[in-house]
Amino acid sequence: MSLIGLMKEAIASGKLTEPFTSSQVSEALCRPNWPPARVQHFLARRCLGNLAAFSYYFERVGSGQYRLLRETARDGNRPGGPLPEC
Repeated sequence: MSLIGLMKEAIASGKLTEPFTSSQVSEALCRPNWPPARVQHFLARRCLGNLAAFSYYFERVGSGQYRLLRETARDGNRPGGPLPEC
């Protein structure tokens, strides 16, 4: 399962609350293949405002803090539909 799918499950189950940091995501997932540094890279690359991203899944709400966008944004202004099920 992808990180986004794992995060959606963790948020739905209450293991992860928004806003979250990369360390909180890593702790909530309890997966050795998703350490905080890798999670931080994933969040930053898919964050609203990153011009290099194809799709945005997160919004930065503070220094190192993010929240999950409820819809995937394909550009900075327009939602692209619901997040894909992973």
